[in-house]
Amino acid sequence: MIRPLAATDSKPELRLGWTPATLVFLANGHGPYTLAYGRDKAEAASRAIGQVAPGLSPAEISKAEHVTAGPEQAAPAAAGAQASSAEDAAASSRYRKAALWAALLAGLGVLGAMVWQLYKQMKTSAE
Repeated sequence: MIRPLAATDSKPELRLGWTPATLVFLANGHGPYTLAYGRDKAEAASRAIGQVAPGLSPAEISKAEHVTAGPEQAAPAAAGAQASSAEDAAASSRYRKAALWAALLAGLGVLGAMVWQLYKQMKTSAE
């Protein structure tokens, strides 16, 4: 229970943090790799160790190569470029999605026209 010393209308905020003892980094391709952190809108992407290293026993995982993080490098210009490229990618994704929906609706229109023509042909041949 939190009791403020002076009366206030604001609600307190509680922030919890946790520093993991082990970080498993899964990457494909040729290194060197850069591990970035701190994106506000990133969704949690935790994976079970069995999914990251399938078929390995805990003993084999403990014998795996251990790496250490190098010094933290500040890259403010790169962060801005990454943010703008993320916005560009999101806009491009929206454009592609709209184009696919338009193609789907056009295909449905063509199929509907074909069905209408067949229906008219069947109706005239039945008469």
